[in-house]
Amino acid sequence: MGKRESAPVITTTYSHDPDGELTEDGDKISLLSSVLLLAGAIIGTGIFMTPNNVVKEIPSIFFSLMTWVVCGILSLLAALCYAELGLAYPSVGGEYTYFKEIYPDIFSFIYLITNFFLLRPVSIAMLVLFFGEVALSVVFKNSGEMFWICRIVSIVAIVLICLLNCLSERLTIIFNNALTYLKFICMAVIIGLGVYKL
Repeated sequence: MGKRESAPVITTTYSHDPDGELTEDGDKISLLSSVLLLAGAIIGTGIFMTPNNVVKEIPSIFFSLMTWVVCGILSLLAALCYAELGLAYPSVGGEYTYFKEIYPDIFSFIYLITNFFLLRPVSIAMLVLFFGEVALSVVFKNSGEMFWICRIVSIVAIVLICLLNCLSERLTIIFNNALTYLKFICMAVIIGLGVYKL
């Protein structure tokens, strides 16, 4: 049996323009926008869905914050593992590439199909439903009438974000930056309130 071929390595040459932005084939994205894009991808919206339940299960604010700290450390360790894998296999594909390198091809194919048709759509649906519930809870007090309106708002949000991504890269970057800043502000408020209540 012959040696398996590794996934192709994609290399891209970047150059610094006078404005301090990284340039590739005429497309520009600033270093700040790159960092915010990465931070926005890493900091999941799920952390804003769970604090209420954590406080209910753990009455002590101190231990609630410690739960966040421990989970943050575990996430950091997982991120370092991904960084190591990224250095070991510097090619496009993420987890698909790692599965392809380690296991038979069928496993990487199953992961790709599952991720595309199940994991990503479900996670996006959860996020927009949470957004809809939070946004509409201020207006609607009756959970019965909010049920379908929340789902309609969520569908509209998904369609608008898809259109934004298709129509303008620049507006998409600005939108992502604004959302990431909002995440930072919300995290600071949550941590600040937790420390204040200690």
